[in-house]
Amino acid sequence: MFILKIHKADNSQVVSVCDSDIVGKVFEEKGIVLDISKSFYSGKEKAIDDVISAISASGSAIIIGNTITAELEKRGIISESHISSIAGQRYAMIFRL
Repeated sequence: MFILKIHKADNSQVVSVCDSDIVGKVFEEKGIVLDISKSFYSGKEKAIDDVISAISASGSAIIIGNTITAELEKRGIISESHISSIAGQRYAMIFRL
């Protein structure tokens, strides 16, 4: 299960999704901070199919966590070349214009 939250603004939405075990944690490496804040990421637990549906329906997505990035990569939603890492946590962003 993953934590999914949909942020709505005007005529668009941003999906934030992360592994359930990293909400509220902060990762830091070489002065770069990856803050998985509860205010932005606390949402509802969802299965991978629900996450994919939400990402497909949104204009943007912020994806954090080793498990969720691996699952989305396996399904062709994101590719390895679009995944970065801070302190061992992989993340990716999707922006559709």
